[in-house]
Amino acid sequence: MKKLSLIAVSLVWLTGNSFAQVNTEFRPASAQVPEQPAPGNPPVMGISQPPPLSSLNTPTPEIPQGFAPDVPSLGYQEARMWFTADYLLWWYRPQNPPTLAVRVPDGLAGAAAPATTIPLYPNDGEIDYGIASGIRLSAGGYFTDIFGVDASYFRLEQMSESGSFFSGSTGLPSIARPYFRAGAPTTTPIVLYSSLPGPGGYIGGTAIVSESELFGYDANLLVRGFALVADQTDYQIGYRYFSLEESIVIADTSIFPGGARLDVRDSYRVRNQFYGGQLGTRARFFGNYGLGFDVGAKLALGTVAQRAELIGFNTVTTPAGAVSSLPGGLYVQPTNAGTHERNQFAAMGELNLNLTYQLTEYLVVSAGYSLIYLTNAARPGQLIDPTINDANVPYIAGAPANTTNAPLFRWQDQTFWTQGFNVGFSIFY
Repeated sequence: MKKLSLIAVSLVWLTGNSFAQVNTEFRPASAQVPEQPAPGNPPVMGISQPPPLSSLNTPTPEIPQGFAPDVPSLGYQEARMWFTADYLLWWYRPQNPPTLAVRVPDGLAGAAAPATTIPLYPNDGEIDYGIASGIRLSAGGYFTDIFGVDASYFRLEQMSESGSFFSGSTGLPSIARPYFRAGAPTTTPIVLYSSLPGPGGYIGGTAIVSESELFGYDANLLVRGFALVADQTDYQIGYRYFSLEESIVIADTSIFPGGARLDVRDSYRVRNQFYGGQLGTRARFFGNYGLGFDVGAKLALGTVAQRAELIGFNTVTTPAGAVSSLPGGLYVQPTNAGTHERNQFAAMGELNLNLTYQLTEYLVVSAGYSLIYLTNAARPGQLIDPTINDANVPYIAGAPANTTNAPLFRWQDQTFWTQGFNVGFSIFY
């Protein structure tokens, strides 16, 4: 039995020695043999640490140059200052005055209240200035990561619409100014002839000019807000000013046989000036390949100061050249002439939509749409009162006696809007 035990132990020792030699032969040269624990200390069980990433030496794949995405620099998105210039093509709400000049059909010429007349101005019931060119400038910047300032200014060119209607040497076509007789229960207008054919007739006509001028500006404190939907959101609080000035001037001229001349003038000049505080927001969306979209909205509450100046006079020039002038035209008489002023509470809104494209790191071009809306505006066409006490008009013959005060001045407001398209550029820094 002792011999068998000795043989078994010897076999186990030989087998273990041979296995260790085999493992040593197949172990890579770089492999490190872990140190054996000191006798009497049991090995510590645990998770071995992975090798450092630098030792992996994994090559980075390269993107072929032809397939590299063409993404512009984000410099303008991170800019702190900017300047924008836009060219404007805008139009605005027409006026709707009463008919100011008519043509009387040849067969009815001479009638005090012809049954049929042909409107000459305005021929479609409104004064429409068409499309106006203009410019808008804006600039701003952030002096901290949160707070900044901005300001903008716009102006449209002075617009005008006119009509000139005169008869020939025979007094035809017959040009007239329509009006309603105060206190008369009729809707058929009476006409004041500027030209009249036939015996005792005369030549003449009417010229009407309507003009308009529009501009405004604002200044704001900026606060960089949380961009919930857009890529960049700014909030604005500031001051707004807006000015609309318009006029309608009507000039009649009649030349009588023998050389006497009558000139009649009516002038309406109206100004609306809005002053108020405003709140606004502007959001920017940055897309791929340099494309982007900007949207901005502002709302101002304040006062619109309205001023209307009505002037009317008539001038008679004798054949000898003597001139005499009296107050009162046709629609402007002493009962409504003068300067009228008032202040009204009003609200003004603005909307701006722009598609943008980044040309260079700091240069962006844009095209878009803008709308400005004012709740209260006085327009000269709405202030014309065509109801007249012609008994008080010295150059109208045969008018019945009348004690009615007419015409009268009455304020009439309407909403005003201007809208249109814009193209421009922005420089960011």
